[in-house]
Amino acid sequence: MNNTPPEYPVVYPNPTFDDVVKTTNFGDLMKGAAITSATWCYGYVYGKPVRIPSANTAAAIGFTFAGFYMMMDKRMRLMGIKPNDGLVKAH
Repeated sequence: MNNTPPEYPVVYPNPTFDDVVKTTNFGDLMKGAAITSATWCYGYVYGKPVRIPSANTAAAIGFTFAGFYMMMDKRMRLMGIKPNDGLVKAH
């Protein structure tokens, strides 16, 4: 684990799940929608004999990844590891 101090202001030093969900913004939701859509397209293009079931399975996997990615990204912003100007102004 890295013991260096955060580069940006800390909003919550140890954010809980509720803190992360409450601070989700439109940009985070758009990242999740883009990842899910891209994986659906990938599943449709490369799932040749059964395109729709493959696309839906890929979208489910992409949605799961997008959720994990958004939570990790938001947590890093709350802890001051990533740039968080909007969060500092809001809190």
